[in-house]
Amino acid sequence: MTLSFKAMNNPTSPVAADNESTFVTEVITSIEGLAALEKEWATFLDQGVIERRFAQDPAIIRNHIHLDPTRRSPLIVVFKNQNGDIKCIAPCVIETGKFKLQFSVIRLPSPKARILKIYGNALIFAPDVIQDHVIKCFFDLLTTRMNHFDYLYFDNLSVNNPLWNYIQHHFSRPSKPFLFSNASPKMEKVRFTKLPESYDAWINSMGKKKRYNMKRTTRLLQEAFNHNVKLECVTDPEQVQSFLDQLDTLYNKTWQAKSMGHWARNSAEQLRYFTEIAKNKWLRSYLLKADQKPIAFLVAYQYCDVLEYMELGYDPEFSPLSPGGVLNNLLFEDLFAHNPPKILDFGFGENQYKRVLGNADYDACAAYLTPPGKWRFVVSLQLVLNKVYSRIHGFLVKYGWDKRVRQLLKLRN
Repeated sequence: MTLSFKAMNNPTSPVAADNESTFVTEVITSIEGLAALEKEWATFLDQGVIERRFAQDPAIIRNHIHLDPTRRSPLIVVFKNQNGDIKCIAPCVIETGKFKLQFSVIRLPSPKARILKIYGNALIFAPDVIQDHVIKCFFDLLTTRMNHFDYLYFDNLSVNNPLWNYIQHHFSRPSKPFLFSNASPKMEKVRFTKLPESYDAWINSMGKKKRYNMKRTTRLLQEAFNHNVKLECVTDPEQVQSFLDQLDTLYNKTWQAKSMGHWARNSAEQLRYFTEIAKNKWLRSYLLKADQKPIAFLVAYQYCDVLEYMELGYDPEFSPLSPGGVLNNLLFEDLFAHNPPKILDFGFGENQYKRVLGNADYDACAAYLTPPGKWRFVVSLQLVLNKVYSRIHGFLVKYGWDKRVRQLLKLRN
């Protein structure tokens, strides 16, 4: 499918205009089409784009769709100039699932939906393109394909993202083809760490009290297991099967599994996914072992000098010894010792360890864009539940009851 969109010049844009004002737009809706585009896509990334992200690499997208092809189908929008040069890619997927209607950790009966997501929550721009022009073309195209999906969902929409500015300006009123709704009860801080030249420089930047607490936490865990504690780094394809087998056992003990449900972490699809990541030298995950038994894990990837911190979990049996904290402490030693990244990105969502270890941040939120119809009502219902929860949570925090109530909700859910 090929469409043409005319983009009007915008002299106030902070990004220099491309010489071409007409985009030829290709829409990829199949795995075969994605595979055919993959080499050209990779060349586009290698030539230099404004921001390169792990989740937007075509190999990662192809593998992610292959994890569950019955629920996921690509909707990749490619913008080219008249010479056939790629100027922007909107890497989207339509994912069939349930709308996550919930109150705190309590999941409520939810309707099924076809959810449009953008990998990396951003479009991939060439440096010489006017971003607002392409974003307008993208949403113009989506309005012609509204029968293919129910709503758009962003799980981490940065206020520094040009999509944020465009959405705020164009989709703040119900009369528009899409209506913006902030899914987060409040703006979140996405925290990351800019790594200095050496481990000594990093640890000395932490401050005396933080350094003491980190060393003490690690020492207590080491002493509890007669110093038989080891951090194992997983990078090679040959390590993947063992890592997933141990991850499967460990994950299903965690609070995440109790809250969100158990699922197989070592399936054939997961094995294929992680093996290809390892073959591309992007896998950098960890297991913390005590007496050769895994007690904590970190799923992470290193891509273009950024360590993407995806998922941290631990065996609650050992929670008094802070295994997650010890894993983080030992992690930084390994990062500086072998192939150090420049940035450690902790991702969306607040946690105490992110506040302690992060040295930079930006504002972001989860967000919906809904067309007119029932999904605006469903989203509005969730937003009401979020507001009620925020008020109750504030009351519980004031009187020190929040942790106890949350734990009870987790056990019941």
